[in-house]
Amino acid sequence: MQKMQDFYNDQNLGDRVMKKRQMDITVTNTWKDRVCPSMIEFNKSDFQLENAVCTVYSIFSYPSSGDLKWLKRAVTSIDNTMVVIYNEAGDKKELLDSVDYSVREKRVHISETIDTKEREAIGAQAEIDRMMDFSQRIMSDNVNIVKITVYIVVFASTNDELIQKCREVEGRLSGYGFVLRRIPYKMEEGFDACTPVCDNKYSAFTSLTMPADVFYPGLGIIPSFGINDPTGVYLGFDETGNPVFIDNWSKSNSKTNYNYTILGKPGSGKSATVKTMMVHELSQGTKMYVLDPEEEYLVLAEHFKGNIIDASGGVDSSGNRSIINPLQLTDYPEELDDLSAEEIRELMKNSKEFKGSVSSKISWLKGWFKTYIPELNMSQLSLLEDSLFETYQRKGLDESSDPRSMRNEEHPTMSDLGDVLKERKEAAQAGQKEIYDQLLILLNSALTGTDRYLFNGYTNVNLNNRFNVINVHKLLNMPDNVKNAQFSNITQYVWLALTKNRTERSILAVDEAHLFINKGSQATFEFLGQLCKRARKYLSGLWIMTQNISDFLHPEVARYGEAILNNAATKLIMKSDVTDLQKICSLFHLNDGEQTLIKNSGVGQGLLIAGDMRVYANIEIEPEVLQLCQAGGGK
Repeated sequence: MQKMQDFYNDQNLGDRVMKKRQMDITVTNTWKDRVCPSMIEFNKSDFQLENAVCTVYSIFSYPSSGDLKWLKRAVTSIDNTMVVIYNEAGDKKELLDSVDYSVREKRVHISETIDTKEREAIGAQAEIDRMMDFSQRIMSDNVNIVKITVYIVVFASTNDELIQKCREVEGRLSGYGFVLRRIPYKMEEGFDACTPVCDNKYSAFTSLTMPADVFYPGLGIIPSFGINDPTGVYLGFDETGNPVFIDNWSKSNSKTNYNYTILGKPGSGKSATVKTMMVHELSQGTKMYVLDPEEEYLVLAEHFKGNIIDASGGVDSSGNRSIINPLQLTDYPEELDDLSAEEIRELMKNSKEFKGSVSSKISWLKGWFKTYIPELNMSQLSLLEDSLFETYQRKGLDESSDPRSMRNEEHPTMSDLGDVLKERKEAAQAGQKEIYDQLLILLNSALTGTDRYLFNGYTNVNLNNRFNVINVHKLLNMPDNVKNAQFSNITQYVWLALTKNRTERSILAVDEAHLFINKGSQATFEFLGQLCKRARKYLSGLWIMTQNISDFLHPEVARYGEAILNNAATKLIMKSDVTDLQKICSLFHLNDGEQTLIKNSGVGQGLLIAGDMRVYANIEIEPEVLQLCQAGGGK
């Protein structure tokens, strides 16, 4: 039970509150008189306490919605009043039954008014939809249900003054959407409930069961169920000043994976927070892979003697170009994740429909080539697929080949594919010769043209460093087909690095992720969607950072984008634009209080959700990290 105002355990605090509320009350001015009055007389709807006239209200109904501190502003700031709040464990079934009853009532009302009052029926249906969404949220395991009883005691010196004060209280609360009443001949029970006796006999009449995250924001409190992982690193402190320790690799508190979604507008402190988290991970031996579109992480990489890769094919200081071979095997199908190479070979022998690493790669390559060359038609794709199978066969690769144990030089390149296409063209019939000619023309840029610096050659990128920054800044200015194809190419190769060692912690961080997820590149979406589901099997995590959630929820790609954002067990939501905030609240089922807090957040503040734990956190940036952040750009 939480008591507010006068009935605190601290004697001095009680005296201070009493002096503030004293006004014309001259008799009940000591703690002793309030707890053990020498005279008390109960009437139908009020009672005499020493020389004061008092009455007890209870709240029977609350507003259907409200912003942060709605209850505090309406109830706890009225002079000559005392507020007592009982907070008990609630029954989830009782609340669901109540919502179900209300839904049935609304449906009966619709059936009676649908013909005569169409507008009223539409409003009732909208209310039903809202209650059904509310019911779904209640059934979630991470929603705490509480049983709340609120009493308001009004004091006055005379009966006339009490009447006037009661009108003020009733008018104020009804204006906020509350319904409050006095129960006749129950003043003694109300008095007992508002003293340290704590005899809440009124509860049967006035208590209301609701989710905790609906009630507490009304008092200006975002319920913090505590994030204090024993093996965690210090991130900052919550709204009550308690430190926040979080272990990204702990699966406690319903954290089922190691993924992060970090949202926030420019200037919210998102980049500095992410860099702080990266420093913590690097200090613990975690390997980091960063896709950096704004060159914000180059200074950090240089400081930690990391590896910087230019994904645009540019020449580095040593005169070398970075190449990631699109034809390099990188993956097994998801269902083969837990099998060894020997088990895969045995499975291949016994199954005619087996699909291993080569088939999986060619399936991906068909989408990749379509992204790179959008004008490819079905006839061309069919011959290209056959040519790819032959290219891998010539390299001695089959479905059981394990990409994690192969050297880069063991994989075919674009030149190998070009040779196969030319040979198949010579052996083809007249009709197919023309198609092979078309394929060679379409692939010319990747074979011998400007794109050969990106796509033709053995992979020479080394991702063995503990901190690997892939600089894609210049890539963003390339044609969409090249940019989207290279994005897909990079992420596939990073996946190989993430899955190479199942005992090594590793993270792929995608900054400004909305820039990578172009609506013309479904392959990138599919890859990130698969990665966020499968990475946990390899002790890996996907960090998605973005200021623009709209690109993820565009109708063409929402099926993948929503899964990518929502699949993260840990989410940090910082200050966001109004339009994005509405979508964020809908996606993550945030209540009004949480929405208001995010809207009013300062730099480095945000709602941290870790499994079923949530806290409003102030992120502390160490001075050395802040210097690196400022040197690299971004806030």
